[in-house]
Amino acid sequence: IASTKGPESKEVKDLLYIWGGKLEAEQLAWVKQRAATAKPYEREGWAELINTYGDDRAVVDYVSTTPDALYSPALRKKYFRVLAQTGNRDYYGNNMRDWVAQTTDVPALLDYADTAMAFSFQDAALNGYRRVEQLDPNNAKALDKLALLTYGKGKFSEAAPLIDRAIASGQATPSAEVDPAQAHYLKAEMLKRRGDIANAQQEFQNVIYYSQS
Repeated sequence: IASTKGPESKEVKDLLYIWGGKLEAEQLAWVKQRAATAKPYEREGWAELINTYGDDRAVVDYVSTTPDALYSPALRKKYFRVLAQTGNRDYYGNNMRDWVAQTTDVPALLDYADTAMAFSFQDAALNGYRRVEQLDPNNAKALDKLALLTYGKGKFSEAAPLIDRAIASGQATPSAEVDPAQAHYLKAEMLKRRGDIANAQQEFQNVIYYSQS
């Protein structure tokens, strides 16, 4: 009966109950088959079932064979976390390189890059944020992270315009996800490196202002 019903239906929920609330290989194959033939408005529901009832192995298996499942925020965040936890920084970056280069899904790219940052996979994070910047040149979060990462790698000539753009973007469209004090701090350090102490001191005052606001 459940084979013709959607992911939110009573029949599917009853089936999940019978399965014990866990997706083994056979059950996972059934869900993947249903998701593959689902109408667009139902796909989020099937992805949510994987996220809720699937273990880490099931999540990786499902996304690996259903790449468009990364449109689901909860599922992709879990997938990126599992990928980062089970592999090293090279694996995380290389495994997703083609997807990063091809996707135009900015929120998904930000989730990927944020996970890379959380696990200190700096090269993967840079790759993700750079792709976001290509698609959305004024994205405040991407500019802020790119400024921090390039400065941290000692690429000061590359970091300088990114810092200025991060400050400008933060002023034009403030974001709760971006701390403006960070870009002003980087700006102050850049000015100090150049010997421009007066303007560096002004930027340090901006850091204090934004840190207290």
